[in-house]
Amino acid sequence: TSDAADDSLRVDLGGRRIIKKKNFFQAKNGILDRSPSRGLGDVYKRQILSQLKIHLDSLSQSFEGQGQTDITPFPKKIRDLSKRFSIHFGEDATNSFSMEYHGMGTRSWASMLTVKAFIDMLEKKHIDEEECFFPIVAAEEPEAHLHPNAQRTLYKQLTSMKGQTIISSHSPYLASECNLQDLRSLRNGRDGVQVNSLGGWIAPADINKLQRDVMRFRGEILFSKAIILFEGVTEEQLAPVFFEKYFGKSCYAMGINCISVAGKNYPPFVKLAYRLGIPVCIVSDNDGTTFAEVSSQISKIEAEFDCQLLPNDFAVKYLNQGCDIERELVDHVGLVGELKKALVRLAINGNDNPNYITVKTKEVELFDNNRLLAELKGTKSGYSGFLAGIISDSDKESNELIP
Repeated sequence: TSDAADDSLRVDLGGRRIIKKKNFFQAKNGILDRSPSRGLGDVYKRQILSQLKIHLDSLSQSFEGQGQTDITPFPKKIRDLSKRFSIHFGEDATNSFSMEYHGMGTRSWASMLTVKAFIDMLEKKHIDEEECFFPIVAAEEPEAHLHPNAQRTLYKQLTSMKGQTIISSHSPYLASECNLQDLRSLRNGRDGVQVNSLGGWIAPADINKLQRDVMRFRGEILFSKAIILFEGVTEEQLAPVFFEKYFGKSCYAMGINCISVAGKNYPPFVKLAYRLGIPVCIVSDNDGTTFAEVSSQISKIEAEFDCQLLPNDFAVKYLNQGCDIERELVDHVGLVGELKKALVRLAINGNDNPNYITVKTKEVELFDNNRLLAELKGTKSGYSGFLAGIISDSDKESNELIP
């Protein structure tokens, strides 16, 4: 218990009374007043704690815009007497609890914001004293335990600090917020760790394409050991199943990403992978003028970078002459039965009426190959998810299933 009358702190410990005089409350730099009776009202008048509170209130940006921080200058428990102050966070002053009871993500974020507040105070001090000030802050995986939007918010907060901020990360959400020219990729190569960057090799128009087409939705490729590129979504859904059937492991377990480029939009992906030292394989359709178009794209990339894309780091594989993925599966792999079953599952769309299922199955079974191809192309990859499940459950050997 405390007794304001004699301006002392009195605590009972096992029947023994300990008395500390008011000097106990004196802190350096004038953060706390000598008299505890002045209460919390004066805490926020103190420049340092007020500045810290402003930064910690930024935690609310991850709590639907709600939340506030309270800084308590006096410990609430005997075991915390050695601490200067405690921090509480919650929706409001009546509904908050100590930071030590928040999750790991919130605590880590709070520590980052505390560093930010410290740097801001140091900057002001150096400005007042007319001294140079250029801090360098390094943060290792600050995104840990934070949900994706909180990671993006934290990145913006960290990069708004003065000086230079170096962040190591395994988060595609955080990396997607980064200026591409600021990225550095560290990889274990044949001769040790290699540091790669985009540098000034990529034109501004291509940088915009990469930011729009790659980083917004495909940030995980920055962390890939290798990338397999396809023209469409159908191949993107089927390829992981083919991969696992052949290798007995998922492509993700081996650090390989299967990516649709939505057409023949290969150059941005190839350029990014080449500059960051990520091996690439293109698996392309071979209908129409596709072969000539893709070959031309590769030649232009080699001319632009004044390089030759070597087999160890780059490869292009084409389907059979005149084939897109549907014709390849029908004419060369022979998955007619599996494709018809996928169309039936797509058509019934969760309808469990046995009569309807029987009728639709008989209808699809009558399709010849030309009608089957027309129906497959008409679904615009809608069948591919069902086909992936059918192939995954198939007892056939991998060489009977894979193009």
